[in-house]
Amino acid sequence: ELYNLLKNKKVVAVGEIGLDYFKELSDISVQKKIFAEQLELAQKINKPIVFHNRDSDDDIINTLSEFPNVYGVAHCFSSTYDVAKKLIDSSADANFDAVKFQKRDINLVYSEELLNSKRESPWGTTQREQKEGLEFSSVEFDEIDRYCNEKKIEWFASAWDLQSLEFLDQFQLKFHKIASAMIIDKNLLNEGDLLITLSGSGNSENVVKALVAGSTKKESKEEQRREATDSKGEQRRAKKENKG
Repeated sequence: ELYNLLKNKKVVAVGEIGLDYFKELSDISVQKKIFAEQLELAQKINKPIVFHNRDSDDDIINTLSEFPNVYGVAHCFSSTYDVAKKLIDSSADANFDAVKFQKRDINLVYSEELLNSKRESPWGTTQREQKEGLEFSSVEFDEIDRYCNEKKIEWFASAWDLQSLEFLDQFQLKFHKIASAMIIDKNLLNEGDLLITLSGSGNSENVVKALVAGSTKKESKEEQRREATDSKGEQRRAKKENKG
């Protein structure tokens, strides 16, 4: 039945699937068996996966390696730079154009009240500890940039705030992604030359507002380029007249 449902043209991916060993809600051997079956199904219908990994680094990598023709997105990534490198390797081997990460200053994005609230995670018992644990350091981003250049694959990241967007600018990335949770942030939408965003956390009204903001910014950029071009043309004509 699942196979027939997934064959529907409206279904674009298999997921969210994966392994989660943190809360031990189900037996590990059962998780591994079901995950392998799901990957086999994705391979059979030739559709990408969206996978989840928490505290299961070795098993997730080993199981994925058994299905070299399956590709997709690591939706929940809560591991180390070393594991990220292995996923970069897999992406490069699969001829992906780019890999994506995220960058946020949690003190700017979230309130102190939320950060101090309870949340169990591999890093502690508060929202702050969980969100800090998910963030790569500046040194790790330097390594990501170096390694992606070495592997000849583009990388970019979801910026959740202006400070993070400015941080990412130092790497001269071809494009930035605005986190879907920040789709209504006009400050972010008005920055950068090429932005990508998703509508996952926005309603139709917010999506329209984001499109309008992007369109307005594009028109403004084009007008600035025209003015710069006109100005250069006038300068060239003035030089010719002076020479004459």
